Amino acid sequence: MKSNFDVQPQSFPRLAPEIETAIFCIIQEALSNVFRHSGATSSWVVLSQEENRVVAMVRDNGKELPDETAELRPDRTGVGLGGMRERARHVGGNLRVSNADPGTLVEVVIPVVAQHRKQRTLSQRADGRQPEASSLSVHPVG
Repeated sequence: MKSNFDVQPQSFPRLAPEIETAIFCIIQEALSNVFRHSGATSSWVVLSQEENRVVAMVRDNGKELPDETAELRPDRTGVGLGGMRERARHVGGNLRVSNADPGTLVEVVIPVVAQHRKQRTLSQRADGRQPEASSLSVHPVG
């Protein structure tokens, strides 16, 4: 099976550790499901940062899910989808699963707040130079 990975923007900022871990685990489980269940020949992973949210998508060109599973009905989802949903919720995000005709699309959307912090303030600089550019850190909302 061929897998493709795209990150947007290419200079993607670091996220809070719990968000990075949640995204990694969700993508890992989604790809595991593609490999085990879909019969796909290709999969695509896209990780993007949009204004105040991070979006991770995993799509394949294999079999579609039954509607009950795509709707994430608790009595129709397995441990994998249930675990992905809980990981997303734990960091304030939302998991969506849909049929992509062909294949399946798993998408997690996590709201984040960017906080710009100066590495040092002018009063902290002993040499009198201007402080360096701000660094970007991203934290969950809520």
